[in-house]
Amino acid sequence: MGTNTTYIRPLYITRAQAAAILSCRPGTISKLIKQGLLPATTLGCSRTVRIRLSDVEAMMQKQGRRQ
Repeated sequence: MGTNTTYIRPLYITRAQAAAILSCRPGTISKLIKQGLLPATTLGCSRTVRIRLSDVEAMMQKQGRRQ
């Protein structure tokens, strides 16, 4: 019998992952966050930032790119 593998889409992704999806550098993602163009969440008191995957996908659609 085969195994059943289920992929669960993440709700939040890292700057590096967002940059890979949008074909840019993580620094560009940081600038978009600072400019208020891309919402992000800071975890705790750290510099750890997470971005909702749905926000990145919405930005792709605004740019006219397919997912």
